Amino acid sequence: MDLSGIFVLGLPFALVQSGYMGLVILVLSAWICNHTGRILVDCLYEEEHSKESDTVSKVRVRHSYQDIMDACCKGLWPYWSVVGGWLINVAQVIELLMTCTLYLLVSTTLLCDSLSTVALPRSACSLVSLMFLLPCLLLTDLKPVSTLSLLCSLAHILIR
Repeated sequence: MDLSGIFVLGLPFALVQSGYMGLVILVLSAWICNHTGRILVDCLYEEEHSKESDTVSKVRVRHSYQDIMDACCKGLWPYWSVVGGWLINVAQVIELLMTCTLYLLVSTTLLCDSLSTVALPRSACSLVSLMFLLPCLLLTDLKPVSTLSLLCSLAHILIR
């Protein structure tokens, strides 16, 4: 049995297996992620009151998850800032490494399936995918990433 299609078709397969409850859980988790993201963005800012014009404006005072953790857990434990910051950074690195690995596997699977008539070995497909993905490591700004994301969305629209 060829397991290469599992990476590309994982979500549709999971939804078929879980039925309507899976769809409800998917929508609920999307709402929770959106809500949590909005709360995290709100935590980056504090309100500043202007005495002259009686207006309230938001000023960004925090710039990272660790800053938010420091502000929320101040006074709990003297070493919480060091331990909590370390845990946050480790969790982020693990998540990003797993995401990068998943993208490489999906790209390899898609390339192997697209070139099935040529009969390239999976390792060759992986190396070709890596060649195309490697230049992305040189990106230092989010603007090209957003452009690539837009092009990816346009490609999805054209495919459908």
